[in-house]
Amino acid sequence: MPKEQKITVNQEDVTRNGHTVSVLTLGKNEIGYVAPEEDGKHFNAFLAGDAKPHRQKNHGCGGGLSLV
Repeated sequence: MPKEQKITVNQEDVTRNGHTVSVLTLGKNEIGYVAPEEDGKHFNAFLAGDAKPHRQKNHGCGGGLSLV
């Protein structure tokens, strides 16, 4: 069984292609980003290096997102 490690994931809002997205980084490495859809009810999560989005429904405050 792998040993647990404490990690820190940082989130930064940046503008890409004229849209504000939330970029997630682990140290200096980008692990993905989240881009909201215009309907306000969904968002797309992109893993670093992957052009295919993972469409998610916005559950409001306290919701979680797993990118594994």
